[in-house]
Amino acid sequence: MTPLIHPIFGAMLDVERYGRRTSAFNKIISATNDHFWGPLDKDYINFDKSWDLENDYLIDPELTAGFDTAVWDKLSEKERVKLANLDAQWAQDAFAEGLSDEKIRGR
Repeated sequence: MTPLIHPIFGAMLDVERYGRRTSAFNKIISATNDHFWGPLDKDYINFDKSWDLENDYLIDPELTAGFDTAVWDKLSEKERVKLANLDAQWAQDAFAEGLSDEKIRGR
């Protein structure tokens, strides 16, 4: 059986092609500085202001797994905030640290 090889694979192995750039490349790279997100820039997130995790949503509640479910409908607003914030925190933790098999199985 012959392996399938993408038609441009050979061109991707051509070392010389990586020395050639289009004029757009330098423009794209220089534009990244205009769109850089500075995590310590207070225009994006002001870490000096504390969040009221008991009363304020970290993210839009519509983005959480429990939103618009029968369980959600039975929760008080304070319970909804808590559930949504725990969901957001878990998602961020999974993203930041990676969700390993041990975490899933509780080992």
